[in-house]
Amino acid sequence: MEMITPPIVSLRNASKTFFRGRRDELRVLAGVDLDIGKGEVVGLWGPNGCGKSTLLRAISGLLTLDHPECRNVGDAEPNIGYVPQDVNSSLLLWRAVRKNLMLVNRMSVRDADAHLSGFGFANDTLRRYPSELSGGFRQRLSLACALVPSREIVVLDEPFSAQDARFSGQLVHTIRSVALKGTSVVLTAHDPALLTLSSDRIVVLGPASEGRRSIVDERSVSLDDDGRSVESLDDSQIRMEISYLERYVITHDAS
Repeated sequence: MEMITPPIVSLRNASKTFFRGRRDELRVLAGVDLDIGKGEVVGLWGPNGCGKSTLLRAISGLLTLDHPECRNVGDAEPNIGYVPQDVNSSLLLWRAVRKNLMLVNRMSVRDADAHLSGFGFANDTLRRYPSELSGGFRQRLSLACALVPSREIVVLDEPFSAQDARFSGQLVHTIRSVALKGTSVVLTAHDPALLTLSSDRIVVLGPASEGRRSIVDERSVSLDDDGRSVESLDDSQIRMEISYLERYVITHDAS
């Protein structure tokens, strides 16, 4: 698919196989060619086990691929924000909410409090520790630490999984807002509607196997940002895209 903006991340023939013994191996990714443009939001879609989380970890620099040609265009070490499915691994569990944000992003108290308020944190929660928060608010804290203006790339693994409908709609708006300011975002979601509303482009992955590449389709999402709200889900174009994604997972389950 033709790039509209210059790529900030470029992968060529990226693959990953995990070895579980001398003769036991698990191929997770095969022959991935993917460019991500500056300020572009790319959604990854596919059945369980097709390598979405593995690809996200590779883009974030936490996993080495097999025989890859993977590079970040521009800075050798870009400022990357990463929110894993297990958000506890991304938090400073021995620091309070406000300190998590301030230490990770070197923010002032005023800026940190203003930023956290946009993720639903009231003043009386800023001194709490992550262990004192619900699962949903721990995820929001991880999101708040990742989605700051200084990031060049943000990688989000199931960012809507612990959120209610109201905050999920707000998170779509936040993702679109940081992208408009030049941050590239790569994310996964089990909800096809939220993935469609968030993304400029959806990359569809299938189970990797010998002789078969992981990426099986790429689909552009041509929506104005004004039309990217939960209220617009009745739009025929959005419904058609959601229906395609739902059918694909049903017929290509990797489990």
